[in-house]
Amino acid sequence: MALDLSQIVKQLHAALPELQRSAAAHERATRRAAELLAHHCDGELRQRLAAAGRAFRWQVPDFHGPVAERAPVPLPPVDFAVVGVDGSLIEIDRHGALPCYVINVGWAVIRYGSQPSCELKAEARLEVRRLTYLEPTEQTVQRIDTTLLAVERAVEEFERVATLVEQLPPDLPTLALVDNPLVVWWGMVDPRAAGFLRAVPASGGPSLLERYLSALGRVQQACQQRSAALAGYISSPRSDVTANLLRLLECPYAPPRCRHHCPSRDPEQWPCATVATTDAELFGRYLQPGERSALFRLRQPASSLLAALGLPSPWSCYLHVGREVARVELPDWVATDPERCGLALALIADQARRGEGFPVALMEAHEQAVISHEDRQMFQRLILDQLVAAGLPVQDTAKAASKRVAGV
Repeated sequence: MALDLSQIVKQLHAALPELQRSAAAHERATRRAAELLAHHCDGELRQRLAAAGRAFRWQVPDFHGPVAERAPVPLPPVDFAVVGVDGSLIEIDRHGALPCYVINVGWAVIRYGSQPSCELKAEARLEVRRLTYLEPTEQTVQRIDTTLLAVERAVEEFERVATLVEQLPPDLPTLALVDNPLVVWWGMVDPRAAGFLRAVPASGGPSLLERYLSALGRVQQACQQRSAALAGYISSPRSDVTANLLRLLECPYAPPRCRHHCPSRDPEQWPCATVATTDAELFGRYLQPGERSALFRLRQPASSLLAALGLPSPWSCYLHVGREVARVELPDWVATDPERCGLALALIADQARRGEGFPVALMEAHEQAVISHEDRQMFQRLILDQLVAAGLPVQDTAKAASKRVAGV
């Protein structure tokens, strides 16, 4: 039965007054936050943060330089290359003919300037054997699911980045760009994913974590042998860690003691709700197109989660690319090198301009990696045909069969 939109439209209409009220309050909060950011005193902000300590309930970052810093990105060089990598999945379908999964990694290597060229390719990998893993702490066998496959796909994307950067001419300024954060965050917040990262394959060889760290090391080595940088691009970020700092300035209590002074469970009732906004909306009002924010990175406890897995803690900044404010993640060896950092931001801004708001290399890599609905159907038919031709048993669940037969 089709979705009855007449039911939805009635519920949506009833919700509109509350949505309008919320939007107006959010606009006021964003405007107030931008005013505080523009006119605050860095010394006062850092003093209040130190005084609050663990009593401050909001996650906030450490900044490299003034919190309110904004700077124009440099112009790109005449000759340069951009490597974009993205990936997609065909997940394990327990109602399919064969339990298996596919990771498809696509890439674009685009050269600009005196010798323009473009390489657009993808590589698909079918896995039919490794569908479980041995959890290293509890020593229990666990099934691999979609969340864990996303971790494996991210690792394979970084391995492809490393290979592509190593193949480029050493005298060509290069940006390696991934359409994700540089850190596999879900490998830390999800205990199962953390175990999956550390698990050693039954056939031997390195764990996913070892492969990931090796790929990052290869990228760093290849980039440091030339004028090159690595960055992660996050479109439409929802983070609010910078905006959270401004809650300290809006707080009427000294020192701030969130749980003591504001025991209410309704965040809208807290005094600092007057600056409750996202970083992207804050910097969308504060930055001009072509400008970046200050560099920052996560404080404890987030950074300790990274250290526990041996993962690097990246730096981030917000970049106004015209149509939106994106978050850019940079490894430490890029963020602390003014020349590499400038190159990365210059090429990202140039890519977004060429792509009318989104980096061209990532757009093209996505087109190579994406698996359409038709592709998925053809894949399942291919699996079925090959199993039958080989005389192998075919799994066919009642639910799968019910989707092929009309019933009353």
